Amino acid sequence: MLAHGQTCALCSWGPCGGVPRVDVEDVRDYLEARGYRGADPSFDGRRVSVKVRLRREDKVFLEQALRVPVVGQGRAPRPS
Repeated sequence: MLAHGQTCALCSWGPCGGVPRVDVEDVRDYLEARGYRGADPSFDGRRVSVKVRLRREDKVFLEQALRVPVVGQGRAPRPS
């Protein structure tokens, strides 16, 4: 459903699950607190893109919290 920007209407309870809204400033604040600089997050309506490579635990956390795929690129900072 997310891939097509639609809601689910498979059962009598629907339609459910509109496309989530993402506040990129919240994503930026989280990444800065975790030690990422210059991440410059953006949301295109279907996924969050960042200009840095994310550590696995940060990518998983963001995807679970935001309910959208998170795509990173570049080098991940070393854990401190």
